[in-house]
Formats: sequence, C-alpha cells, structure tokens
Amino acid sequence: MHIWAKEVEDDYKLPKTSEVEIEKTEKQLDMELPASYKEILLEQNGGAIQYNSVKKKSHLETNAYIEINHIYGCGQGGILDSDYLINEWDLPKNILIFSGDGNSFFALDYRKDSVNPSVIYLEPETEEIIEVAHTFDNFLNNLSKEEVFFENNENDEDWGTSEEAAETIFSGNDILLIEETLLNLQYPENHKWYFEQLLKCATHSEVLIRETVTNILNNNLEIYIIESDKNLHFLLEEIIEKLIADKNESISSEAREIRKRIKYKV
Repeated sequence: MHIWAKEVEDDYKLPKTSEVEIEKTEKQLDMELPASYKEILLEQNGGAIQYNSVKKKSHLETNAYIEINHIYGCGQGGILDSDYLINEWDLPKNILIFSGDGNSFFALDYRKDSVNPSVIYLEPETEEIIEVAHTFDNFLNNLSKEEVFFENNENDEDWGTSEEAAETIFSGNDILLIEETLLNLQYPENHKWYFEQLLKCATHSEVLIRETVTNILNNNLEIYIIESDKNLHFLLEEIIEKLIADKNESISSEAREIRKRIKYKV
C-alpha cells in the first residue's frame, strides 16, 4: 500500500532507514513494530501521507472520521520521541506514538497485546482515548481522503514567518512548540537569523531540542552551505562544535559525522 504524499518540503520525513536500523530502534524501544509499519518505513522513513483522515472503528458514530496527515519515521524526530511525548503529556505507558502535533496523538497500544497492538487516538486535554483500529493493518486500510470539516482554532497566530514570534517561542517552555517551530522554519530566507537560533538551541537544556537541531543540520547542511552567504558559514561551524561537545553520545557522534561533510573553510 502506497501511503506517502509527494511533498517537496516534508518536515516529518527522516533520512532513509534500513531493516538493520529498524531492528535497532525496536530493541531500543523494547517493542516490535507491526510488519506493515516496517514495510512503509522502508519505502519512506516517515512523512506526510496522501490521506487526510482515518475512519473510526465504530461505523455508528456521527463523526466517523479523525484527521491525520502524517506518520512518524524511525529515529529521533520520529517514533524515538514517543517516550518524551508520553512523559510531557502524561499519557499511558506502554504505547508508541506514531503521529500527532501536541493537541492529539495516534499510538500503537501494547498494553493488552505486545505482538499485535491496536491503534488508539488520544487527546491529552480531554483525556479522551479512542480505539481506532484493531491492528495497524486495519488502520492503514481505513485511511481515506474525505471532504470533511476539521476544527481549527481561528485565533491561532500565523507565526510561521514571524521572527519575533518565533523568538518568543524559543525563549518559552513549550518544548514541542519549539521543535515544531524549528522544523517549520528550516528553509529560511534570513539565514543569519535562523543560524543564530540554531546556535542558541544547540545548548538547550532539553535533549529533544538539541536532537532537533542535529537532525536539521544533518538533513540540510549542503543546502545551507550552497544557499547562505559564505560569511555565515562560521555559524554552522559553531553549531556543529556545540553539538560535538554535547554530553549525549548520540548527538555528539552524529555531529562529528556532519563535520566531515563540511566543504568550506572557516
């Protein structure tokens, strides 16, 4: 089943994975992913999907569809963020979040069945938990494109292009919002400003933010070198050095690999 959308800029798409990497992730999570999930991850490692909704398990409900537009990939910035999200939003243990934006999440529920987890939908604010499908296979089969109305908050500020609003977010305590903002702005017009924000976030107290900075550089380093002014390349070097000095070995190791790809002189 082909589910991935053909997006030029896809914030949820991670670098290509392999069966070996997926197996390492399963061991790290101490969970076995459904075979169909692993299959779609090998095709593309997370990202936007070509559907906008999934049908609930019960067909008797008036509002039979729930909005969904992406599925997490295998790695940091994907399903390895699940434990953090569970702790941050006080969600049930022994689940694996594979989609969501902070207001709601989709997860594999291993609480009753560690081999064939069901798929659940969670809303932290209302503490609502709905079983969407008996299995991940059923979930994939229930994905659809529906002309349905999904509520949006009309008061939400369009802060995506506002540097001032972004800086307010970066100085705050909403870790998920900081991560989302960094990702939304990773193709900047003002490279100097964005590199400066990455430099600040490279020493953030939360490991999730430092991992996000690392992933952004890993995915975009060559683009930044080509598109940004050469006089700004020293900022990229400083960001990488901060990450190399990180106490988290995974971040430090990845940053050392990123440094090897630098093609410019400071």
